[in-house]
Amino acid sequence: MDKKVQETPMPTPTITEKESRQGLGTSVAHAASYLPALLEIFGLPKAVVRGVEHAMSLVPSLRKNAGSNGNEALRDAVNSRFVSILAEQQRLADRCDSLEIENAKIRGDLAGAAGQIEVLKADTQALRTQMESLQKRSLYLTVAAVASFLIALAALTVRLAAR
Repeated sequence: MDKKVQETPMPTPTITEKESRQGLGTSVAHAASYLPALLEIFGLPKAVVRGVEHAMSLVPSLRKNAGSNGNEALRDAVNSRFVSILAEQQRLADRCDSLEIENAKIRGDLAGAAGQIEVLKADTQALRTQMESLQKRSLYLTVAAVASFLIALAALTVRLAAR
């Protein structure tokens, strides 16, 4: 009752599978042709957009030699570069979000500081007024002390002269 399991060899790709892979490659290449414009819309620097445009100019040669390993590697390199650009764009978007939050926090801090500056200005003005008052009082007291000294000196002189 031993049944031998017959191993079936893996089927070779049919022409329709090859054609579908080529069709998929063509579709991806067509979709990727919109990438430079998309990157420009996202606001990436011109150098990055030009680099992507240059990479996209290689796509027709990729479609002509789809079976070549060198072109497969080049396609993989372009795809990985595209993925890295998207990852970098996501990282930059996250950084922009954190900077916007930090900017809002700084604006709040600046508004608080502006309020404190106004309070300090009012305090400084009150201190200036008080200082002017104290300077006037000091002047009056100095004049009074000099006048008292002169009166005392005059009284002493009159006493000495009267003897």
